[in-house]
Amino acid sequence: ALTQTKNQSFAGSHFMQYLVTTTSSQPGLQDSHVCIVGHVDYMPFMRFDSDGAAQRIQTRGPWMKQMGPEYLEMERKNAEGYSHRARENLRFAIQVYNQSDK
Repeated sequence: ALTQTKNQSFAGSHFMQYLVTTTSSQPGLQDSHVCIVGHVDYMPFMRFDSDGAAQRIQTRGPWMKQMGPEYLEMERKNAEGYSHRARENLRFAIQVYNQSDK
C-alpha cells in the first residue's frame, strides 16, 4: 500500500481524476444538480457545485492557492462544460431506461 502525508510530493507521473455527480428530482431536469470534485493522486484539489450562487471553483489543498486566476477560470469553464454534458447524459439515460414519470 502507498502511504502519503500531506506535505509529501512525488516526482514522476501523477493521476488526475474528475468525479461528476448529477442528480435531479424533476422529470424535466430543469433543477438538476451537478457536483464535480477534482483529484490529483487521490487528493481533492477542486470542487464545483452547480447550486452555488456564483458557480465558482472552490480550491482544496495548499498548492491550489499558488495557481493564478487564469487557471481557476479555466477550471470553472471546464466545470461548466462537464455540467452541461452531465445533464445531457442524465436526460439520455432517463429516456433509454424509461425512469421518468411519463
